[in-house]
Amino acid sequence: MSVPSRDQDGSLHRAAIQPLLSRPAFRLLWVAAAASSFGDQCFAVALPWVVLQFSGSDATLGRLLTAAALPRASLLLVGGALSDRIPPTRVLVFSSIARALLVATVAGLVIAGLAELWQLYPIALVFGVLDALSGPAWIAVVPSIVGDEGLTAANGVVQSTTRVSALIAPAPAGALISSRGLGAGFAVSAAATALAGVAFALMPRSIERAPIRQSAATDPSAPESATPGSIMAVLRNCLRDPALRAFLVVIAVLSFATSGPLAVGIPSLARIRFAGSVSLGVMLSASGAGTLVGAFLAGSRRRLRHRGILLLAMNALIGVLIMLLAYAPTVAAAAVVLGLMACASTLVSVIATAALQAQTPHAILGRLMSIVMLASVGLSPASYFLAGLASAVDPALLFGAAGALVIVVTGFAGFSPALRRID
Repeated sequence: MSVPSRDQDGSLHRAAIQPLLSRPAFRLLWVAAAASSFGDQCFAVALPWVVLQFSGSDATLGRLLTAAALPRASLLLVGGALSDRIPPTRVLVFSSIARALLVATVAGLVIAGLAELWQLYPIALVFGVLDALSGPAWIAVVPSIVGDEGLTAANGVVQSTTRVSALIAPAPAGALISSRGLGAGFAVSAAATALAGVAFALMPRSIERAPIRQSAATDPSAPESATPGSIMAVLRNCLRDPALRAFLVVIAVLSFATSGPLAVGIPSLARIRFAGSVSLGVMLSASGAGTLVGAFLAGSRRRLRHRGILLLAMNALIGVLIMLLAYAPTVAAAAVVLGLMACASTLVSVIATAALQAQTPHAILGRLMSIVMLASVGLSPASYFLAGLASAVDPALLFGAAGALVIVVTGFAGFSPALRRID
């Protein structure tokens, strides 16, 4: 999503936001974003905790996350095509209600004492499919509601809402699980996700018929559809461009080195070193705070200069911070490191998006972004699996290897003059 528009003082344009809030459909979207994000954060605390309670194995957690990541990565482009053919609100109603039912099933099994580890694997596979369907639909639903004129402000409101939820939800979720049990955590997640589905279902049917981008349909130079062949043509052009080629490698390696180690290693630290689900919630909240700060720092600048060099510097910093995480003596120290890492990661995301938007023809921007998204998630199944194996041996080894990989690849990418010259 794009960063909200700002004036010279860095403040949000209230004149652009107030008309959005007067629209019932956008208010429902806002409710759906808040509820969905809150449910996701509760689930992010409860799921690793229940897996570690059942098995006590980081490798098992890695395998479960791999089961969800495989369909998510392989069906991402299918989800994008589906959102082009079916109104995105319908896709989001289906995915939200299906997710709520799955989480409610897990909650019921846990509360009744019938939950077993094997049951989580088919549920994880279905979750991966639903994520692949709902991810592109979330991007498509905003312009279908507000049109092109209010797109920047609308994306800013929705994005800020999800980031605030990522900040405030994990710590209470950890406290709830600690006091009321895992079943309560899953139940709250299911209720919040169901609320998001209801909000999508209540949206006016008129927005389903609104074209997402009329200009693309009337522009004779725009391709008729994003077919597999046209996507491959864009990919071949990307690989011929030295800057884009280096950028895709950096994004893929950064995702590979962080998705698994953080998803597996952070719950492991909470369980072994800091002893509690509350600690896990605190660390996830710190990560949410860092994301919020990173978005503010990036958005407060009218224009970022020397974006290629800044991208490389932020990547190198992330590599160092991952290595430091292995030696965090307290949950407070780990939270600070995670907050700084999330801040740097958000800056990388903003820098990359701005650079791509500035240098990519509008006619192929959508397909290019789908390729970038695939690069960022394509290696996540392997990352989750290997992280589970490495963390089972030594969590410090996991974070050390991941950080070193980021630093080495960033160093090699720094030899690309085209990437360094991006301004």
